[in-house]
Amino acid sequence: MNKGVLMAAAMLLPGIAMADEWRDWPLGERLKLSAGVFLSDIDTTAAVTQKSPFVSGDLIDFEADLGLEDDKSAGFMALDWRFFKRHSLNLNYYSLDRDAVATTPRNLTFDGVTFPSGTEVDTTVDVTVYELAYSYSILFDESKDLYVGLGISAQDLDFSIFATQFPSLTVTESFVAPLPTVNAGFDYVLRDDWVLSLKAGYMDVDATFSDDDFDAKIVALDAGVRWKPVENFGVGLYYTSFSVDGQFEDDDIIAELDLEYKGPRLSFDLFF
Repeated sequence: MNKGVLMAAAMLLPGIAMADEWRDWPLGERLKLSAGVFLSDIDTTAAVTQKSPFVSGDLIDFEADLGLEDDKSAGFMALDWRFFKRHSLNLNYYSLDRDAVATTPRNLTFDGVTFPSGTEVDTTVDVTVYELAYSYSILFDESKDLYVGLGISAQDLDFSIFATQFPSLTVTESFVAPLPTVNAGFDYVLRDDWVLSLKAGYMDVDATFSDDDFDAKIVALDAGVRWKPVENFGVGLYYTSFSVDGQFEDDDIIAELDLEYKGPRLSFDLFF
């Protein structure tokens, strides 16, 4: 082999090795797969007005008025991929499904259907969340990662109310709220096996998606610690909070929504 080629390769190899040395840092994992449980405290208030014919909807507190439990445990899954030194993607999925049977405390109108006071109703509210976020690390070294990014949280909302003794009094409504956020976060290595994580997201958005109008304020917070006792496994304990206060409008309805869920989250992580 040409001696010049060998010399060039010898000069490049140390540089290549140094270029990937950050993979050995505590925050340099290529891929993290997570699963666990989210113990959430939920508050759901909504009103749905029918546009044609116009029937004004009442603002309903689904926990206080219709008996839905205000705390719920749910499984979640997540994937974190650092595909370049300063570039990462994050995917999250979880579902908060609840149902209850209760008696209406007053006349309640939802999406054009009125349930008289004292009517026994079976209510279901399902919230399925899909989150995607991109992050760019402004500062990234052996002990810390300061990053900013953009994300979208798609809240898939399904409401169902029906009178158990009057089948004609039934209403179902569903819509997907694609909520963009501007994110910032900071991870700090307390020790090689302990990491402190802080993350926040915010957006005040007035947008149109496929002729559907959405006007909302979103606040998301996440804070906790991760313990990694062995190379490919870790455990994390976090506190997560998400709230959206907004209005959704399409050709048929005008929906007002105030949704908040918050609570501790236990995560089991695999690293690759």
